[in-house]
Amino acid sequence: MPQAPIINMNGTNAQDLMDQNTDVVASLREARQKMREAAPHGRDFQTDPDKYKVARLQYEGRMAQLDGLIESYHQIAVRIYKQKSYIEGRQM
Repeated sequence: MPQAPIINMNGTNAQDLMDQNTDVVASLREARQKMREAAPHGRDFQTDPDKYKVARLQYEGRMAQLDGLIESYHQIAVRIYKQKSYIEGRQM
């Protein structure tokens, strides 16, 4: 589980931290869509199908890495939200 910032009165505002991390998630999802559009296609490897297999495996590896980043930043945003909710609940 990724380490989320610890919300405190001397640090960055919790809402700003949540916004920053959710913006990263949105941008990475956009990048994921662009990567899907640029996925290797067999028609571009007609003269050497083995290279298509290699390119496809590499592509899938990059997509898995990106999915991991998306999940990581999402978890950070959720953990910030939980801290924020806890703090707000204590202040009531």
